[in-house]
Amino acid sequence: MRGRWIGKLERALLPAARREEGRGDGGRDEGAYHPRIMTESEFHAAVEAVLARIEAAVEPIDALDADLEGGVLTITCADESRIIVNRQTPNREIWVAARSGGFHFAFRDGAWRDTRSADELFAALARLIEAQSGENVAFE
Repeated sequence: MRGRWIGKLERALLPAARREEGRGDGGRDEGAYHPRIMTESEFHAAVEAVLARIEAAVEPIDALDADLEGGVLTITCADESRIIVNRQTPNREIWVAARSGGFHFAFRDGAWRDTRSADELFAALARLIEAQSGENVAFE
């Protein structure tokens, strides 16, 4: 790729190390493809914290069962319906599948927000759980 002109659109797709050539900021954002996108390790740590928070809020409710296995959280309701919460690493998103549909959440403005409605993850999940199971979940 040496000697080839790289435009603004292409530059955003290159690994940070390649983009740093000729940049005078000392290599900030090292390891990230874009300064506003979490690195993979930051993303995994953030998602683990989210999944643990959801599991902790659901566990005390007898009518709900939370099972966290392999990075996928399955919430089983009394009627055996399920709500699935998992990570989509390439997109840096958390995906939620419920009876009412599928939802994608990305970290924006300091919170996990639905990519379509901008609803906050925990508020949306509380509504989904109540609609599907009739149970109120309070996220601490």
